[in-house]
Amino acid sequence: MSHPFAAPSHALLVEVHDLLQQFGKLDRADAVADALAEPIAALAASAEALREEAQDQEVGGLTEALELLLSVLPEAPTAGASSAQRSTWAVDLQDAHDVLRAQVTAWGVDLSRHRPANRARAAMHVTTAIVCLLLVEYALSPVAMIVVAAIGAACCWGMEIGRIYSKRLNLFLLRFMSAVSHPHERREVNSATWYTTALLLLALLFAPRFCTVALVVMGLADPAAAFVGRRWGRIRLVNGRSLEGSFTFLLVGAAAALAALSIWHQELSLGFAVWIALGAAFLAAVTELLSRYVDDNLSVPLAAASGAWLVSVLI
Repeated sequence: MSHPFAAPSHALLVEVHDLLQQFGKLDRADAVADALAEPIAALAASAEALREEAQDQEVGGLTEALELLLSVLPEAPTAGASSAQRSTWAVDLQDAHDVLRAQVTAWGVDLSRHRPANRARAAMHVTTAIVCLLLVEYALSPVAMIVVAAIGAACCWGMEIGRIYSKRLNLFLLRFMSAVSHPHERREVNSATWYTTALLLLALLFAPRFCTVALVVMGLADPAAAFVGRRWGRIRLVNGRSLEGSFTFLLVGAAAALAALSIWHQELSLGFAVWIALGAAFLAAVTELLSRYVDDNLSVPLAAASGAWLVSVLI
């Protein structure tokens, strides 16, 4: 579908999205508001002028979306704001961005959902993977792995169901997890729930060595790719990913998988371990790149284990 949307306005729209992507790079939320206010106001004025000239209702929807975004910006918390205030504003910003994203799809502009950088979440990612890895290698038998993973998944899905029927529980969980959650998880299944589901499927479907590979790839490669992609990603691929981030995922994933196999599965030859690590990291990196409708906390661990298993069968 073609629209008479001016090229400068189109460029401003992309600029607004790029600025939203910078949310995690700025130390103060009010700095985000200052950076966004001028380009959004310019884009809103351009869209309003087009609506008046062409009487285009879809442009009217875009104008309303931009006005919503402009109304959220003045509420940006300052440096001394509490974590609850920051979390609330981040959710409002996400909601406004989602409305804008929905309005511009007709123009063929892909505004992938922005995800602010979250050091606490990255630390939890790594810590959870290490704890699970130690349990797999030192504490749990294959049967015990299934039991523990099933209990964890059941608890998480129980809370997800509870959130649907209890606003109070939903609010409590959002506040409790505010330091490590993404704003969009307020109304979607939490990534932790998908991760525990992946752990259960790993325990059910794969041998411990492949579970180990999946855990280290997900726990180390994913945060490393996010860090590099947000700061140095320049060559855009798909779904908001960058070539730099994807390459980092592959490199870190392969190195982490090889290190884990060398430490805990020395029965494998070095060459065999290298191929398994590369297979796991490659398939996981491709899956992470293409994951759009499936949470990567579910798809990536399963892809890593599948890649390791497939290589072991072929070789």
